[in-house]
Amino acid sequence: MDQAFELLKTSRGVELADDELSKQPLTSSSFAPLISTLHPTHPREARTLTEVLTLCTQPSDDGGLNLTPTTPLTPCHQRKIHFLISAWLESLNSSNRSVTPPTPLPSRPSKRRGMTLTEKIFAHHDISRQGYVRSGMTISVSVDWILASDASWGGMSRTCNALNSPGIFRNNRFWLALDHVIDPRINHRPEVKKLIEQSGKGV
Repeated sequence: MDQAFELLKTSRGVELADDELSKQPLTSSSFAPLISTLHPTHPREARTLTEVLTLCTQPSDDGGLNLTPTTPLTPCHQRKIHFLISAWLESLNSSNRSVTPPTPLPSRPSKRRGMTLTEKIFAHHDISRQGYVRSGMTISVSVDWILASDASWGGMSRTCNALNSPGIFRNNRFWLALDHVIDPRINHRPEVKKLIEQSGKGV
């Protein structure tokens, strides 16, 4: 549980003085006392960890990890649980940022080159608020919605893989429309197989 405590601290600034609980092994049943400890003073974080617990115990067919209180956790299970905790806690930060739209910078940064309209939009939503973007930069942005079709998902998937698969922190703001029908008679073709595989990962 110590890593869950660390994620609460680094992502949300929540420090819990409960050494005994932090030393408990990470299991689906050990979440309950952590959630109870958080609820009086940090209800949003408690609700978020409840969502994580639900995902951990849901059947795999429903997108969960299919864990039970007696399931021995493998290192792979632990990595997935830590990722879920990190992603759902970050979703709270994203929600906080979306309450108030980013305000324009009071002045143009010195020595900033001229930018295209697209670059200005990205710079305006840059979380670090540098005031500019340039080709080759990787930035974290606050966005309203992401809409994509399965045709564009291939390129997005390659970018996600290049960034070490960071995941989607607010899946209620990401919509992937699978709007192509594949003829079963051509399922054997390599390019079609690749499209099916990429679309499956997107879902």
